[in-house]
Parts: sequence; structure tokens; C-alpha cells
Amino acid sequence: MKRRIREGAKLIVIDPRRTDLVRSPHLEANYHLQLQPGTNVAVVNALAHVVVTEDLVDHEFVAERCEPDDFATWTAFISAPEYSPEATAEITGVPAAELRAAARLYASGGNAAIYYGLGVTEHSQGSTMVMGLANLAMATGNIGRQGVGVNPLRGQNNVQGSCDMGSFPHEFPGYRHVSDDTVRHLFEELWDARSTQSQGCASPTCSTVRSRDLQGSLRAGRGHSAVRPNTRHVQAALTSLELCIVQDLFLNETAKFAHVFLPGTSFLEKDGTFTNADGASTG
Repeated sequence: MKRRIREGAKLIVIDPRRTDLVRSPHLEANYHLQLQPGTNVAVVNALAHVVVTEDLVDHEFVAERCEPDDFATWTAFISAPEYSPEATAEITGVPAAELRAAARLYASGGNAAIYYGLGVTEHSQGSTMVMGLANLAMATGNIGRQGVGVNPLRGQNNVQGSCDMGSFPHEFPGYRHVSDDTVRHLFEELWDARSTQSQGCASPTCSTVRSRDLQGSLRAGRGHSAVRPNTRHVQAALTSLELCIVQDLFLNETAKFAHVFLPGTSFLEKDGTFTNADGASTG
């Protein structure tokens, strides 16, 4: 990213902090929207308001790729005066003129990609903010081709990839819900196995469920016995399991409760940060 900026790519930074991406000896952001903490959604709504009210929408993309009724409902919602940069400036602390200029750059700058980190997703507004970013990308046609997209940068190795592959208790690979009969039957045929319409329990719940409701558990790359609140409760739940399988790179604290331990291997051992824009592996 820094290399592309040095080569002339434009950059908008949305961050309460003045990070090195805002300005350093070799690069400088075109716009730094220094929002007040907790106003993420107000900022993305204001950006979308500019795109819609100034007719910066990629109408060809929307007609081909978006649901017309849903898009019409969203545009009517986001066009309301309370979402304008002028109306939100008092809340966000971002000057209206600066936000409008940034929105115009994103919408009309050719290929534009959004990158965001855990400051977006692990916020109380996380889900709403991610939907807001997705709407912004779709409205401007910045998704579905090389050099664009909505790219989440995760905090641990392969968090996004494991979700893509169906590690959620309520979804199959590709984020397809277990309640969908067509999806469920597809995977039953592919896997030659029966599935259930009921979704499983999420990690925080499973960590404290006693054996009357949960007989077995496979825990991969996660030290539940040490990281969950009320460790005594978690450890009692682990002890009550009829079968506890732990897979990890090393014998962690949770491995003490395992009936079976499956050793894993890391594809690299190094310091630093790596990622790819497919979202399949970050760390």
C-alpha cells in the first residue's frame, strides 16, 4: 500500500489517530478524516450521502448487481438531511468540506479499495459499519474486479479464512446458512453426511456448556480454558465433556482437558505482519 501511494495512488485515512499513514517522510494521505471515537457509522453514512445526493452512483453496476427495491430503499434512507456531512460534523468532528471531498475522490477515482481493521469490526457498531462499507462499495461499483473491494484485515492468522471455510456454528462454507434447505441438501450430497437445520452454539456459550447439552467438542487453535471469563466454570465444562479434542501447535492449557490431542504445524515462524487482500490469511 505504501509503495502504491509513493507511486501516485490517492489515500483517504479515517482514524482518530494521526498514524504514519497520514504523514511520514515518504508519503502523505490526501485526506485524513479524524473522526471522534465511536462515530464510525455516522462517517460512513455521510460519505454515502454525498455519493447518492451528488449522483456519484455507478448506475450500470447497481442495475446489474444490486437488488433494485433494496437499493431504492437504501438511497431514500441515506439521502435524508440528517446524514449529510454538515449535519454529522458536530457528532463526528470531521469538517463537512473535507468529508465531501474525500467522498468524491473515492467515488470518482477509478479503482478504489477499502481496507479496515479490528477497530471497525470489534466495535459496538461493528456489524452496522461493515454493512455501511459494503453499501458504499456497491453504490460506487468498487467491488468485483481487480484493484477494488472491501478488505478486512484480521488480527490473528487465518481468522477470515476459517470463517470462509464454515467454522461458524450457523453457516456452511461461503457463509451459507444452515436453515436454508437448498444449501443444506447441497452439502449433504457433497459430504455424504446428514446435517441439521439447527445451528450450533457459539464459542462463548460452548465454553461453559455442561455435558448434558454438549457431549463432544473439537477445539482448534484456541486456549479456551485460559482466555474465557470465569475460568473455573469453563474448566468444569471441559471436564464434563465425554470427548474433548484439541488441535494446536503446542500443548496449551486447554490440552490438559483433552482426551485426544492433534498436533498442528505452522506454515511459517517469523516476526512481523503479513496479509493478503483475499482475506484468507492474516496475522
